[in-house]
Amino acid sequence: MKGKNSKELNELENSYHKMTRSEKAAKKASNAKRKRVFLIVASIALAVCLLLGLGGFLLYNHYMENRTVQANITIAGIPVQGMTRKEVSEAISEAFLLSHRGKQMVIKIGQETVTLTADVTNVHLDADALAKAAVNLTTKYPQQEAFPFAEYVRMDEEKVMPLLQAVTEKLQSTLVQSSYEVTGTAPEKFDVVDETCNQQITIVLGTPGISVKPERIYEAILSAYAEGNFNFEFAFPVDQPEKLNLEAIFSEKCVAPVNAVMNPETFEISDESLGYGFDMDALSLALEEAQPGEKLVFDFIWLEPKDTKESLTNALFVDTLYEHNRRLECNQKQKLAYCL
Repeated sequence: MKGKNSKELNELENSYHKMTRSEKAAKKASNAKRKRVFLIVASIALAVCLLLGLGGFLLYNHYMENRTVQANITIAGIPVQGMTRKEVSEAISEAFLLSHRGKQMVIKIGQETVTLTADVTNVHLDADALAKAAVNLTTKYPQQEAFPFAEYVRMDEEKVMPLLQAVTEKLQSTLVQSSYEVTGTAPEKFDVVDETCNQQITIVLGTPGISVKPERIYEAILSAYAEGNFNFEFAFPVDQPEKLNLEAIFSEKCVAPVNAVMNPETFEISDESLGYGFDMDALSLALEEAQPGEKLVFDFIWLEPKDTKESLTNALFVDTLYEHNRRLECNQKQKLAYCL
């Protein structure tokens, strides 16, 4: 009896496992079917989206290609109002090529001159980008105006930049201020002109500071090409050294002469005194004519006063009270009567 029950229990377990496997297989098949349906639907939806996107892109591209320039502008001398993007691109490309073909660019930079031939610059115009900008321009101009297009001019940067860098390196300089030095020993007495002057002033003129960036010159060349200017001078800032204050130096290092002065009430005249130092006028003139970095050496000299006691005394009683000039013209008959 016990063996019979064990056999029936095994049969029931086997039957249960068969049913479970069957249900699992059915469920798995159902899931696979749903997945296939989802993939098919997703693929169709993606294809529809791609078609719609492509269609929209084609429509947008068609719209953009057929848009016309609304602004009343000229580019490279050509009126482009009413032109499509393609028409603008073709027209300005041809005009730019005709006006720039074979032209060399000459740039004066300080004391240097740079000449860029056409095969070096390989200058050309990004006509497509420029035409797009013209079409997108919304500014309303009451009168026809030239559209600036320097940013759309292109050059061979790998060839041009090394040439500009070489020039700027020659021009670069550091600002150095002017300096001076007084050497020697000042005389103890100022009443003997024959005494040797043993002092001198040495002045070294400063040099200007120059800092030129080749990128700025590069941009200026692009602008010149856009303007059709093939010969121009590039201006750059120069830091000049401060001028020496000769009056302050004289006051510190020299002794000014003292003029004799007459008392207007007593007519007494004071004594004059010599000065000692450099000739202000001569040194000022030399500084104006000197070059940056030049060295000037001036000996100190005795400086005589303008008015001395002797000169004022001699001029004290010399005065012109009255002066009269009359011109007589005599003819031949009147000469004896009036001219003798």
